[in-house]
Amino acid sequence: MSTIYTHCAELVEAGELTPAEATGLSESDMQRIVDTYEALTEEDRGRLKPLFDKLNGEYDYGLLRCVLAGSHLLN
Repeated sequence: MSTIYTHCAELVEAGELTPAEATGLSESDMQRIVDTYEALTEEDRGRLKPLFDKLNGEYDYGLLRCVLAGSHLLN
């Protein structure tokens, strides 16, 4: 699954998929991920683990990667 999400994140970055298409998450879930990411310190933004932990492990790393790849589309 990790490899699939990595490819999906690349497609999101390339504009060939939306974060919603790549993840199946609702708009509110995706916005929650982005808002939580933006609240992290600059140091923690370079890694997914602090975001994963802050969200209590509710979202797989691959989902986080896909949402963040298209986060500019959500704001």
